[in-house]
Amino acid sequence: MKTATRGVLTEQGGAAAVEFALILPMLLLLIFGMIDFSRAYNAHISLSGAAREGARVLALGTGDPVQTTKDAAPSLPPDEITVALDPADCAGSAGQPANVTASYDFSYITPLSGLMSLFGGSALASPITLNGIGVMRCGG
Repeated sequence: MKTATRGVLTEQGGAAAVEFALILPMLLLLIFGMIDFSRAYNAHISLSGAAREGARVLALGTGDPVQTTKDAAPSLPPDEITVALDPADCAGSAGQPANVTASYDFSYITPLSGLMSLFGGSALASPITLNGIGVMRCGG
């Protein structure tokens, strides 16, 4: 009687291990995807807010819009943020739009690309460029 019970439990344990081995890559893909997507989303939100702050400073002419943009994204390394201004100065441009574009090259920290190729997906390009755009009218 004990032998029959042990045999059934051993077979079920082996089946559970096989099922886990089959589901593990999909589970890791889901977890790694959530991690990297949330990091990318956070970086994009930071860039958008930073570009908006830079556009405000550019429109009012109260300081350095490039440095303000970099300082307004504390979760990103300032030396890796590129800032483009259009126009470079709002002097004499009252009512015209002041555009600030902040860009950041985002790199994945998880092996998400390798896991996607296991399921027939294409490899993800890394790094990807994230952009934040801020527009305000020049105050003159």
